[in-house]
Amino acid sequence: MNKISKSTGEGSHHWIWQRKTAIANLILAPWLAISFVLISQGYYEGLEGWIKLPVNALMLILFFLNTLYHGTLGIKVVAEDYIHCKTKRFAVVVFTELLGITVFMAALFAILNIYFNFSV
Repeated sequence: MNKISKSTGEGSHHWIWQRKTAIANLILAPWLAISFVLISQGYYEGLEGWIKLPVNALMLILFFLNTLYHGTLGIKVVAEDYIHCKTKRFAVVVFTELLGITVFMAALFAILNIYFNFSV
């Protein structure tokens, strides 16, 4: 007997957010690339001075948040489409979300650490 699965209703939500984050990445990724090209004072010192500008710190935080959320949504959709075992699919989705949160928190800590001159 063929089982017909019911839609969870999350497909359109994921699709919309995947498109929103992709559009944001079209703005944030070139900004980041251009900013790195314009850093000319040296390696760490130039990057440190660049991150200490409030707009750059905020944009860098937004870049990490948006990119990691976009990637997490994409991997979740792939897992839901191609992993048929519910336990494995759940494990992949949870691991992906935890990894995204962990990487974002590490990036946020690093950016704020430089911005506020915290010593480690």
